[in-house]
Amino acid sequence: MPGSDDTRLFLRASLKLLTAFAAVFLAYILLQVVMGPGKQAPRYDEEIDVSSLKLNQSLHYPVQGRELLVIRSPHGYHAFWAQHPTYGCRLEYREPWIIPVCIDLKYSLDGRSFKHDDSLAAPRHEMAGEGKLIIYSD
Repeated sequence: MPGSDDTRLFLRASLKLLTAFAAVFLAYILLQVVMGPGKQAPRYDEEIDVSSLKLNQSLHYPVQGRELLVIRSPHGYHAFWAQHPTYGCRLEYREPWIIPVCIDLKYSLDGRSFKHDDSLAAPRHEMAGEGKLIIYSD
């Protein structure tokens, strides 16, 4: 049979090619397991330019469908969600306190209440360079 040698040669070449692909694939998987996933940069949702804030001033910024209260003090920048976590009313900064407009409470710049065992909600954030506030997703 004249076609059988050609068929055998084709099948032998195909088998070697598939074996080579399988070996490369296995080597890749083993490298991924041994080396582990690479370090990824933290994912963030928003980068806010807060360079327009002057000392002892605050601004409200829309972030993630919510409002963020950002305060610049001599100790740095502070960021809190602009609604009180229990009462839901807006927070305002009146130096040196953060005050909910609907209830008589005062919070320090670290978000803690002096009269109650209560604290304000804040997103995970950090300053990245002068005037850039990074808000991370949770």
